[in-house]
Amino acid sequence: MTRDTTSVGGAIASALERAEELRSLSDRPARLRIMTISGADCSGLTINARIAARSPAEHRAQEGLGTRCIPWDELDVRAGEIIGLVDEVVGEVTLAVRNTPPVPRPSRSEDDLELAVFDDLIGEIGQTITQSVFPCWRSIRLSRSHASWAAKLR
Repeated sequence: MTRDTTSVGGAIASALERAEELRSLSDRPARLRIMTISGADCSGLTINARIAARSPAEHRAQEGLGTRCIPWDELDVRAGEIIGLVDEVVGEVTLAVRNTPPVPRPSRSEDDLELAVFDDLIGEIGQTITQSVFPCWRSIRLSRSHASWAAKLR
């Protein structure tokens, strides 16, 4: 190797350090993988970043992003680019996830409305059951409160 080239091993070690540094700066850290791939679209050193998706939209937003490859025959010459490629792939997926629209969550007012409707339904069901017990109540001579209680226990 000449003085103008960077050690591939040293560049990978520095890239992994940079990845850890980037992970510590984010509340949604990217998972970085540096792998050797042979026989695929790009045989060589592949750098890939992904952020754990919290929704299908975040997963789709990262599709096709966050991957760079340095072919084997260019690796010695381009080893100095590895750290920059780590920054690129992490930045790419971070931006994609950050720009994903938030997942809509039901508001409290919707929940409150739903609970009110549920309470009304329970009240109507209870009233219907109580009304159905009253004809029997006269024949067994229960007080109105006991008949209502019996209807609720049923």
